[in-house]
Amino acid sequence: MIVCTATLKGNWAAELAKWSTHDTTYHIVNADKKVIPEAQVTIINYDLLHRRELPGHFDTVICDEAHYLRTTETKRTEAALKYLAAAKLRIVITGTPIVSSPYDLWPVLSVSGLPLADNYLDNYVIEELRERDNGRGGTFVYVKRFGKNQEQLQTLLREQCMVRRLKKDVLPQLPEKTMQYIAIPGIKAKYEEGVDAIEARVKNVLDAGPDHKEDDTHLSTLRREQAIAKAPYVVDHITELLEGSEAPLVAWGHHHEVIALLKAGLAKYKPLCIDGGVDARLRPAIVAAFQAGQSRVFIGSLYAASEGITLTAASTAVFAEIDYDFTKIDQAEARLHRIGQKNAVVSQVMLMENSIDAMILRAMRGKANESTMAVGGYTWCGADCRFPIKK
Repeated sequence: MIVCTATLKGNWAAELAKWSTHDTTYHIVNADKKVIPEAQVTIINYDLLHRRELPGHFDTVICDEAHYLRTTETKRTEAALKYLAAAKLRIVITGTPIVSSPYDLWPVLSVSGLPLADNYLDNYVIEELRERDNGRGGTFVYVKRFGKNQEQLQTLLREQCMVRRLKKDVLPQLPEKTMQYIAIPGIKAKYEEGVDAIEARVKNVLDAGPDHKEDDTHLSTLRREQAIAKAPYVVDHITELLEGSEAPLVAWGHHHEVIALLKAGLAKYKPLCIDGGVDARLRPAIVAAFQAGQSRVFIGSLYAASEGITLTAASTAVFAEIDYDFTKIDQAEARLHRIGQKNAVVSQVMLMENSIDAMILRAMRGKANESTMAVGGYTWCGADCRFPIKK
């Protein structure tokens, strides 16, 4: 069983299909699936784990982004620990194993059977009761946790269970930039005239060239409506990235409504934003503020912010939308992947199957490859696409 966040289920399935050395049956558990068939690999997200009765026994349990299990008070942790305890092999993966204190490791270690787990809380965690104003004229008491004996803890972790690799240590092994396709679960694209007819219209728009891309009013309306429908899922994905890491990121959109939804959904992170409504004279200061670390989130319009600026403070870009003009994506990615960037750049395109964006992407790959044959350089939508964009 593979347990991960909702937005990563499609990625795990795609990587399984790509790397498995033999035919492997797998099933992705979604919220709308009541009957769960048996399969060699079951892929499920944390929030469904306690809501579904899963068939069979799992010899191996993999928990990705395992910092979601850092507290024992949640139902997802309770459910995950039950499966981890029963498994013969447990693989726990996270880039941020400790978010606030060594207590974050305790839930998983408690079912590990490792010597390290014996008296773990006494040896490595300090707990203090503190009082805080509740904002309503009263107070509440909470537990503040700290670490102790942390050098000894790291030594024992490395000896008994942990393989730790930092990006700065493995950077020469990483590609300079990677494009990932993130499947959004639970949305079904609906068209009056069917997917094939819509795809033909997408191809016609691309064939007509950039000057005529919005001439198909019906197609433009569908594209905008789907982008708006995707926006809450994009916000959830970006929130997961921000909660799992301290690193800043850049989010890209096109429609005004989508950018507004991103700004509202990520308001607690105080995002900086450049879209068509931002005075050009103010834009350099906004970019400088992001580069100086005044916000962890930059939201940019593909047409207003994809050229001429530097966003190397981030190495992750999330595309809520793509554009008919594939060079806009290449240019947006280049805001991060340029002189001054110290990390490998990862760009993530949020797609739902058979959506307008998936159709645009499929059609653009051919055009980008044609351009690459002539002048080189456009590699973001090459043949290594890992999202199931075929019909």
